[in-house]
Amino acid sequence: MRLKLLCVLFVAAVVGVPNLAKADATPFDLAIIAKARAFVGPEATLESIKSIHFSGHLTTDDGAKAALDIMFKKPCCQRVVTTGDKQIEVTALDDYDAWQRISDSKDLRHRTLAILGKDQILRLRANTFENLYFFRGVTDPSDIDDLGRTVVDGKNAVKLRFSYGPGIYFDRFFDVDTGQLLRTETAFGDVIVEEGEILVDGVRFAKRIVTTSPKPGGGTYKMTVEFDKVTLNEEMPESLFSVPLPTFD
Repeated sequence: MRLKLLCVLFVAAVVGVPNLAKADATPFDLAIIAKARAFVGPEATLESIKSIHFSGHLTTDDGAKAALDIMFKKPCCQRVVTTGDKQIEVTALDDYDAWQRISDSKDLRHRTLAILGKDQILRLRANTFENLYFFRGVTDPSDIDDLGRTVVDGKNAVKLRFSYGPGIYFDRFFDVDTGQLLRTETAFGDVIVEEGEILVDGVRFAKRIVTTSPKPGGGTYKMTVEFDKVTLNEEMPESLFSVPLPTFD
């Protein structure tokens, strides 16, 4: 099963957390981002989060299913494991190193390991910052563009673009009144909608995330991720993210 998990999670490219008091950020940008963060959870709690661990499962519109385990760790580590009937796929990022291992579910000795390239690494880094820093993942506040007002599901919304370099951005639609994230669109044509919530230490996480993506030959396909558990500040050893050493069995 080939999965498009790059942009599937909702919470907030390439170096660190910006100083939001910088003069080149517009006051409206700062106001809506502050409101969006407040909707997700208390500021002190958001700042204290060092790691996030999601457990759940995914389903595609063609009926494929897999167990799902996702880890994020500051400053920039990510590990995604999908376990299906036929194979286990692990994709991991360790700062500027990224790799993917695909194993036979019935015989783990049958596996392949690939080192990912520059473009994939940059996308994984953007996705990691989006999930760990709660709308503060961009390197510079000037990388947040106000694209104006619109209406999403009957709610007045502001559209902000979070840019992480050429061809990598997230367009996020925030409720003007509450700061709630209503929808996300990506540079790759994905449309991401969150449903329900899991509350952990006063922080809101989506219970369900539905991603609609374009097919190369036309049309769309849909993937639904449902989380059973979210754990904050779990200890995660570096070995989970670092490139595996070769084995000769």
